[in-house]
Order: sequence, then C-alpha cells, then structure tokens
Amino acid sequence: MSQKERRWCWLFALMLVALTSLPYLLAAKQGNPGWVFSGFLFGVEDGHSYIAKMLSGSAGAWLFRTPYTSAPQAGAVAFLPYLLLGKLVEPPAIHTKLVVLFHLFRVAAIPVLVFALYRFTAYFVTSIRGRRWATAMAAVGGGLGWLLPLIGKTTWLNSLPLDFYSPETFGFLAVLGLPHLILARALFLEALLLYMKAREQPRKGWLAGILLICVALLQPLTALLAFAVMGAHVLVLAGRASVHRDWKPWLQWVRAAASSAVLPLPLLAFLTISFMRDPFLSAWTAQNQLPSPHWLHYVLAFGALAPLLWKGAKVLLRRREADLLLLAWGALLPVLAYAPVTVQRRMPEGIWVALLTIAAIGVAEFAKARLVRRAYLFLLLPSSLLLYAGSIQTALHPAAPTFLPEAQAASYAWAADNIPAGSVVLTSYRTGNSLPAFAPVQVVVGHGPESVNLDRLLPAVEAWYTDGNGVLCAWLQEEGVEYVYDGPYEQELGQHDLSARDCLRVRYDVDGILLYEVVHP
Repeated sequence: MSQKERRWCWLFALMLVALTSLPYLLAAKQGNPGWVFSGFLFGVEDGHSYIAKMLSGSAGAWLFRTPYTSAPQAGAVAFLPYLLLGKLVEPPAIHTKLVVLFHLFRVAAIPVLVFALYRFTAYFVTSIRGRRWATAMAAVGGGLGWLLPLIGKTTWLNSLPLDFYSPETFGFLAVLGLPHLILARALFLEALLLYMKAREQPRKGWLAGILLICVALLQPLTALLAFAVMGAHVLVLAGRASVHRDWKPWLQWVRAAASSAVLPLPLLAFLTISFMRDPFLSAWTAQNQLPSPHWLHYVLAFGALAPLLWKGAKVLLRRREADLLLLAWGALLPVLAYAPVTVQRRMPEGIWVALLTIAAIGVAEFAKARLVRRAYLFLLLPSSLLLYAGSIQTALHPAAPTFLPEAQAASYAWAADNIPAGSVVLTSYRTGNSLPAFAPVQVVVGHGPESVNLDRLLPAVEAWYTDGNGVLCAWLQEEGVEYVYDGPYEQELGQHDLSARDCLRVRYDVDGILLYEVVHP
C-alpha cells in the first residue's frame, strides 16, 4: 500500500465512522420526555444481551454465564471481548457508560476492517480504482434485495432479503452495529493473507495462527471458516498438481495451511468439546436456530455480480496458485450456506468479500471499467441506503423496543441498586430481555437462544401472571425465583393482581410498576 492508498483508507474509515454514528447520536440526543434510548437501532434483543455481558464483566466475571436463564451454568470461554470491555467501567451511570463503550469498540473496529479489506483485495487486484471499489462495496454494499420492497413485497419465499437482516452475508449491518463481527472479519482476512504468504515465508503461517486464536475468541465460527477456506484451497491445488504431475508446490501449501491451523486448533477443539458436553451450552446451541433462506435468496443477493464473476474467474484460472483461493472460497457458498448445522446462515461469513474481489478483477476486463464500476454502485448501494434511512427514522421517532419507557428504566435502576447481584427475577419475555442490561440479575426468560428450555418456560411464565394463587408460589420456589417484576409488558399478558399472592411482598411501587420479593414459608 502506498501512502496515497493508506490516506484513502483512513478517509473512507472516518467517513464510515461519522455516517454510522450519526443515527445513534440523534437517538441519544432526542431528549424526548418519557423515553430512554436503549443504545441500539436494530437487533435490540441481541444488543441488550451484549450490554448484559459487559455488565457481568464489570461485576468481575471472566467466564460467560448468561443472565437469561435460571438454569445452572459452569461458565464458558465465550464473548470474551465484551466481558473485558465491561471491566473498564464502574458506577455511577454504568449502563450509559457500557453503551458508549460498546460504540467506541465499533468505532475503533471500523478502520481495522477497512484496512483489512483493502489489503486483502490489493493482494489480488492490481488497479487502485478496483481496490477502492471492492473495499467500499464490501463495507457498505448489498445485493438486489431492495427490488422486493420496490415492487411492494416485504418477504419472499418466507424470508426477508438477506440484505436486510444478515450481517454475515454482507457488511453494512455489521459496520452499523456489530463490532465483534467486523473485528473478527478483519482478523480473518489478515490471517488468510498471511497464510497465502506462508508458502514462501513459513513464519507467516504461525502469525496467521495467532490471529486465528484472536478470531476464535471473537467469533469461533469465523475461525472454523478459515480452516474450511484453506482446506478448499489446498484441495483445488491438489487437482492442479495431479494434472501437472508436480506435487512439490502443493506440499508447500499443505505446510502453510498446517502452520496456520496448528495454534488455534487446540482452542477450537476445547470450545467444540465444551459446547457438546456442557448441558447448558448444548441446549443453547440447539436453540440457536439460524437457517439459511431459500437458495433463490442467495441468487438475489449475489446474482448481480454474475457477469463480473464469470470474467474474473477466467482471469484467476490463469494466475498464481494463491489466487485460486478466491475461487475455492466462492465455490464453498452452497456447502457453507446449507451445511447440516443450526447456524447455517452464519457459515458464509465474509464470502461477499471474496466475490467482490473476483468481481473487481472481472471489471478490469471491460473496455469501460470505470463506467461499469459506477453502474454497479446503483445496483449494490440501495439496500444499505434503505437500512441507513430506516435507522435515521427510528432514531427520530422514539418507540419500543429501541427506546424504553422512562418509568421502566427507573425501575431497572432501582433494581440495580437494591436487588443483590445474581438474584433470579421473574418477568415477561420482553422485560426479561432488557432488565439484565441495566441490573446484574438473572431472569427466567428473555433471549431466544440463551434462555434454555424456552419452549417450556415461556407458556409457564405467561400463565403464572394470569392464573390464581394455587400452586404458583411453589412454582416460583422450583424455578429459584427471588423477585417478581410487574410492569406494562406483564400487565399486557392479562388481568391479574399479584399483591394478593401470599408469597409476594412489595418492594417497589412507582408509576404503575411493581417489584415484589418472594417470601417462601
């Protein structure tokens, strides 16, 4: 990279930081009486869970134990960046500090991603304009999903377009609000670069392994994906070696892949065994259902690049062995997207970068390459522009779940100051999602994957708020519940008067929100 290229990367990264921070600043500065900004403009349920993890870190946790279940947990090596970030804050106003720190993490990760994208594309693409185009589209581009709302369709084949909900498929959603994903993607791309250089410089393979350890601590699936990409590349090169009857270069690539994989392999094996053997972690994994949509959605997502991919692939077949990594990675798309795992949709993480890099090579084959690149801006940017406009609209119009009622936030602050850390609180699902982001307590239900036995517990919780006294106090004891929250979302479940229940004692009663302590005989 020349100084001019580095300057462009910094300017582009700063532009991304400014543009993606603006909606959050608007939301935080609303000052609308009666509302408190959650800190998130999309994926609010997961957003609360990230803050809850940071809050547990601030309370001293080094292992991940979700607050979204009352089930026993041994603790796991997961979400380490959020646990560590939480250790940087202390009361007062701890929730506000955690939200600010979360977004500072995002702001810091964006330049790392931009430089990684540019360095990766520069390894394959000779044109500076082509490198810039691929980098920009990898960060903010999307597919043709915007065509569906244009013709009046919000869903197609039982799914939204991938552009609007999958940060793994494209890049803009991650840049807008998921710092651990963009940092993991950046380090993953840098590790692949080091792997490709390790054939001639073996030490680079060990450096790639160190980066993949960091990736595994950020997002274990992304580290496993690096193994899949390197494996596919070595397999493709084996086919070439068999044709040319020259296995020496292939063995060098095998050594490069082995040196890149040997350091992170024990950590990934440990994590895999932990998630298989630990009852809570295996239940969490089973509930974390992220299926890929119908294959035509991937056609809609990536189909616009088809002419460029065709031309780029033909060029790559005539180039270096390292360049075949792009083709091997791209060919993995159907295998990754429909692998027999619960998190199918996450498996094609970052493949958009590989496809855009191939496309950038293909653009250079056109006589009017600049015109082609500009034309594709009109195809690849509308989905992200719609997402961005939606975030601005959400920021300017306070409403749940992006904003919390002020009375609800006040009750959470009281809980943080007056309920012992780790206490189990019974709430509705919606309250249970946000409460642990403000107070270091556990809830029975509140997060899809992390609330184990959700299918059994959710109907029981909803029934508890509306049924008579009877055996329901005994049920609280069985579930280890120590406090009961009764706010607007609980009252929406049906008519009830919890004060009449013998085992409950009122501890908080403000603005129609009550918190009870459970008193067992």
